[in-house]
Order: sequence, then structure tokens, then C-alpha cells
Amino acid sequence: MRTLILCTLALLAGHLAAQAYAVSAGSRTYSDLSGGTALTLGDEAISAEISPTGFAFPYFGRMYTSFKVCDNGFMILGGAGSVTSNIPCHSTNWPGPTIAPFWTNAKTGTGLAVPDADRIAWDFTAGVLTVEWRYLETDPNPSTTIWDPSALRMKAMLDQATGIIEFNYGDPTAPPGQVILICECVQPRDYSVSICDHGSTIIAGADMPYFVSSAGQVATYPAGRFIRFTPDASQITITTLSLPDANAGQPYSHTFTAIHGVGARTWSAVGLPAGFAMSAAGVLSAASPTAGNYNFTVQVTDSAANSDSKPFSITVHTAPLAFAAPNAGALANGLAGAPWTGVTFTASGGQQPYAWSIDTGALPPGLTLDTATGALSGVTGTAGDYGFSVRVTDALASTDARSFTIHVAAVGSGGTGLGGGSSGNGGGGCVTGSGTGILPLALLLALRRRRRMHGAR
Repeated sequence: MRTLILCTLALLAGHLAAQAYAVSAGSRTYSDLSGGTALTLGDEAISAEISPTGFAFPYFGRMYTSFKVCDNGFMILGGAGSVTSNIPCHSTNWPGPTIAPFWTNAKTGTGLAVPDADRIAWDFTAGVLTVEWRYLETDPNPSTTIWDPSALRMKAMLDQATGIIEFNYGDPTAPPGQVILICECVQPRDYSVSICDHGSTIIAGADMPYFVSSAGQVATYPAGRFIRFTPDASQITITTLSLPDANAGQPYSHTFTAIHGVGARTWSAVGLPAGFAMSAAGVLSAASPTAGNYNFTVQVTDSAANSDSKPFSITVHTAPLAFAAPNAGALANGLAGAPWTGVTFTASGGQQPYAWSIDTGALPPGLTLDTATGALSGVTGTAGDYGFSVRVTDALASTDARSFTIHVAAVGSGGTGLGGGSSGNGGGGCVTGSGTGILPLALLLALRRRRRMHGAR
């Protein structure tokens, strides 16, 4: 029977180096996985990629958010891998970044008379992923078709908060009669190919005779035992998977996270886009980022000079175009024949330049809208109430609009605003009244001068 613990390979500065784990073991009563999601797998079958919400496990310097399960007693982190043979060869045909408590030639559906036989299931609760192989028949000799009546009963538990991997073993129906050398490897380049083209190392067992020796063999099936692999504190790993998008012109902030390490952590970044900054505490921020897609590298270093670095990308979207000011509703009143107060419409977001237009309705006669600046000005003409909407359009054809009204009073009409409010003293309404306009006063003075001239004659 084949046994597989963990590969000790990691990519470090272009070279493969051992992954540091503290290995411990002991006795434990086995308890079957309660509930969980059952997998229907046949012989030599591997599941589809499974991505539980919130799952993110650090393994050999990478974070994985999905996994696959094989009936042969192993799981693959990520979406790579397929079963290439019923007994993979040493250092070849590796299906992907693998974790396996007991990799053997197992089979489901042989009808073993054991309760809950042939069950493969998984569960992800409180940050711990559990995968269980329960009573799967095994073939100790792949050259035969005779299935051993012994059966696997084991769990692999992955705690993503600590990076600890733990295997737990229950009593099979009979102890297995054969063990075979095996080890696991992780691809040193893109972690997605299915062939391992370099040597590998096995983590030495700490629970002999139950677990692996340096030769990769076990002498006794470890029923009622557990073995735990705790990553060394020096194996600092950035756990941030990706960055949320940003919006142009809007403040942005995101804090990076890491696992393990010694003492205080110091963060840095290379190749940040203009306007972005990385604090030593791992906070990436920008006051007013510019739209675009950017790539850069983030590094974390602990007080013992252990470090990890990863490439990241961020997309800065153009902020949605929005009409900024003034608010919809009534604008300043006007007086027929008088210069109007004037207003400039403004917008935010979108991509400049903006273009301004009258969308519906009509401006009071005499007023014009500058399509480039959004300025509305002029001398109001015909009295009346005017309703219209102003639309802004950006360079990406996004638009927004608001509705407004302007009341234009007739001279001497008693209306509010420029020239409004007659005093009732006669003279055809051409009096100063309560308005603030200059034009009615000028007309009154001209009328008086005219009367004096006629009186002098």
C-alpha cells in the first residue's frame, strides 16, 4: 500500500528548498465525519474542482482557494491534475500540489459489508477543511484484480488560519498487508503542469513504526493515530489573494495579510502606480487614483529577515459620471430685459471632457448654455416660467441629467427677483418698488427729464 505525507519542496530564489514543518504524532480515537458533502467517485476517479466560500489555504508559498479529491486517498490543491495511472511512478505523473494521508490503489463500489462503506466526503467549517475517505477497498498488488478486504478510514484536516495539516486514522476492517515507497512533489514553475521534472524529499516521520521513514515507507498502518504538520514560523506567507478594484478620483485603502513569520512584519511594494503608496504596516492606499490596470509586487519581511513576495494587479475603474451641482429645482429668477445672475453646472466622475446640453424643455429666451464649460448666462427676454433639463455626457458616452426651472418676471409685474414688486405709486409701474434692479430707476429718471423738458417749453 502506498503512503504519502507531504512534499518538502518549495521554490525559493529560483531554487528548490525544503519546506519546514514541525512533525508531531500521537494516539487519537477516530470519529467519522458527520454530515459534509458526499462525493460520488468511481474507481480511479477524481472530483471536479471544489471552491468552498471563504476557503484559502497556504501551501508551499501559495494560496489555494479550491481543491480536487481522488478516490485513491489524496487531494489536489487548485484546479490542476488528473489521475494518470492507478499507481503513479516515483517523481513522475504527479497530478498537482498534493496532500495525501494514504495514497494507494483504492476502489469504491465493491460491496464491502461495512456500514457507510465507500463514502468520500468533505466539509469546510470555521476555516477548517476536512476530507474523509471511509472504508474504501484497496488493491495491494496492481498486477492483480483481487481486492484486499482491508479498507481505508482516514481524514485529512487543513486549518487555513495556521497552515497546519493533520491526518487522522481509524481502524480498517483488517490491517493492510503491503506498503510501497511514494513521495509527493509540487511543480517548481507554474504549479499547473502534471509532470514533475525534479527530485523530491519526504518529511521524516516522527511516529515510527507507524509513519514514514526517510525511505518513504511505513511498517504498520497507523490506526487510531494522528500526525500533524505545523509550518515553521519562518515560513512567512502572504495570504492576500487579490485586491478589490478602485475607482478613479475616489480614496482607496486595502490592508495586506500574512501568516507565520517571526516578530514584527514590514511591508513594501515595487512598481506601484502613480498615486498609490504602501505603508510599513501593509496598507495600500491612494487619495485619488487614475483609471487603468496596474501590476506591481508586494513583499513582507519579518524581524528575522524571512520574507515572501507576490505579484498583484489592481484595476482602477473610471468613477461613475454624476451631476454634481446645482441641485435640481428652481434657479435664480430673472427680469425681462435684464442680465441674469448666471450659474455653472458641474459634474464628477466619468472621463473628461464633459459635454453639456439641454435635454428637454427650453431655456428662457436670451439665455445660452456653454456646451464645453456648463456655464448658463445671458439677458432674460420674454417673461414666463421655463422648465428644462440639463444633461452632461462624458468622453465614454455616460450621461446624467437634472431638471430645473427659471421664473422670468415682466418689468413692473410685482414679481420677485430683479425688477419685481411694484410700490403701487402709479406711473405705469416704472418705480423702484422693492426690487433691486437698476433698469426701472433709469427709466423713471428718463421719464422725469422728459416731463421737465415739455414743461420748459
